[in-house]
Amino acid sequence: MLWATPSIGARAYIYRVGGDRFRLLASFGGDRVVIRRGTVRVDFENPGRSPHGELLDVYRFSRGHYRLVFRR
Repeated sequence: MLWATPSIGARAYIYRVGGDRFRLLASFGGDRVVIRRGTVRVDFENPGRSPHGELLDVYRFSRGHYRLVFRR
């Protein structure tokens, strides 16, 4: 039997509500995703679980998009 935590393969989605529709702004995958006003922090348990071998990514909302501002 394969045991997996709910965080494996989990994604967080951010939508903008405008008028009568939703618009996808971004999606983030990680072991822990913290969404705050204008900032998203994505943590990974170890470098092997992240796409680029990092433990932390921080994104900021700027000019209509989330942009990577810090990677560790």
